[in-house]
Amino acid sequence: GSRIYVDEKWLKIRKKWHYWFVAVEHDSGLPVFHDLLPTRSKWACRLFLLKLRRLGKIPSLISTDGLQGYVSAIATIFPAAKHLLCVFHHQQSVTRCVNKQFLETDQEAANAAKKQMKQVVQTSDTRTVKRRLNRLEHVAKEKRWTILNWITGTRDKPKHLIPATGSNTYPRTTNEIDR
Repeated sequence: GSRIYVDEKWLKIRKKWHYWFVAVEHDSGLPVFHDLLPTRSKWACRLFLLKLRRLGKIPSLISTDGLQGYVSAIATIFPAAKHLLCVFHHQQSVTRCVNKQFLETDQEAANAAKKQMKQVVQTSDTRTVKRRLNRLEHVAKEKRWTILNWITGTRDKPKHLIPATGSNTYPRTTNEIDR
């Protein structure tokens, strides 16, 4: 099977939001399927992947931006496919988390937390990812940072996130679609 990147972009058409789902093949860099759907729900993800399967595309690897709807959809529609999360999109979630969890008056702590959170996956060694995550959890508890939900969420994603960080054979990002 091929390797597929899947991502969605929002579009406003006649004052109504739509989501343009696109699947790009890794080897050719070309889109193999796209669909315009009214939501980004788990059902929209499932419908998109079902349509992709109906075209005869059976990927061995699917890389996504981390949208929660893809987790169950991929497991159901393509159970043999390996699901990877885009490291770039994971890093973007760090900024969103820090902006929500830290007050504007505590920018020094926010910057320190953000730096450590981003460093978690800035390595090609999977053991280092786990050690950095454990160290970050210890520091967060010690300094009373409110990022424990992010840490738990990242810890729950290793089978989807870590293969992209520790391997030269798996794609680290879905940015082919953005290009």
